[in-house]
Amino acid sequence: MIARTFGSSSSHALLATLAGVKLLLHLATHHRYGYERDELYFIACAKRLAWGYVDHPPLVPWLTRLSGEIFDYSLFGLRLFPIAALTAGLVLTVLMARRLGGDRFAQGLAGLSFLISPLYLRFGTFLNIPSFEVLYWSLLAYLLIILLQEDRRRLWLWIGVVVGLGLLNKHSMFLFGFALAVGLLLSPARKYLACGWLWLGAAIAFVIFLPNLIWEIAHGFPTLEFVRNLNRDVMGQVSATDFLIGQVLYMHPFLVPVWLAGLWW
Repeated sequence: MIARTFGSSSSHALLATLAGVKLLLHLATHHRYGYERDELYFIACAKRLAWGYVDHPPLVPWLTRLSGEIFDYSLFGLRLFPIAALTAGLVLTVLMARRLGGDRFAQGLAGLSFLISPLYLRFGTFLNIPSFEVLYWSLLAYLLIILLQEDRRRLWLWIGVVVGLGLLNKHSMFLFGFALAVGLLLSPARKYLACGWLWLGAAIAFVIFLPNLIWEIAHGFPTLEFVRNLNRDVMGQVSATDFLIGQVLYMHPFLVPVWLAGLWW
C-alpha cells in the first residue's frame, strides 16, 4: 500500500519531470499573446463581483479579482492560475495511473498524454473556466479512487468540498455528480449510501454551492436560458461526426489508441 501510494524514487523523478516541463512550457510562452477576449470579460466581471453571472458561476471572476489585486491584472497574474491548475491536473493524472497499478511506463504514458494534448496546451495560454474544470474533475476522481481502495469514508467530506467548488466554477460538475450517483447504485459501492460521511459531504457541497443557487433563483435561472440558447444556436449546428472528429483533434490523434483502450477496459 505504501509503495502504491508514494511510489519509487524513479516514479517521483518521472512525475517531477513531466510536471516541470508542463509548468515551464506555459511560463515561458504565456506572454506571447495579448489579452484573450474571455480574459477581458472576466476582468469586467471581477470589477462587479457577484454570486453568479448569466453564463457562468462566480469562481473565475473571484480568482480574476484576486489576480488583479496582487498582479494588477497583468498577463502573468491572470494566467498563473490556469497554469497551476493544469500542472496539478497532470500530477493527478499520473498519480491516478499509479494508484490503479500502473508501472513507470503507464504513469509516463498517462502524463505524456496529458502533456501533449492540444486542448490542455490551449487551456494553459489564457484565463478560462475549463482549465479549473480539469482540475476539479481530476481531483474528484483521484479522491474517489483512494476512497474505494482504502475505504477511507471521511474522504466524503473532502469530496463534498471539491464538488462544491467545482459547481462554483462550472455547473457541468452536476454531470459528474449524476454519474457518481449512478455508479454507486449499480456497484458494490452502494454500501456508501448508508454512510453518514457521504451525506455530510453532500451537505458541504450544497452549502458551498448555495449562494450561487440563490442568485440563480433570484434572477430567474438565467444560466439555464443561456445554455438553451447556446445549444440551439451553436451546439445544435455541430453534427455528431464533427463532434467526434473534434475530440480526436482536441486530445491529439496520437492518443486515440490510449483512450480507446481505456474505454474498452
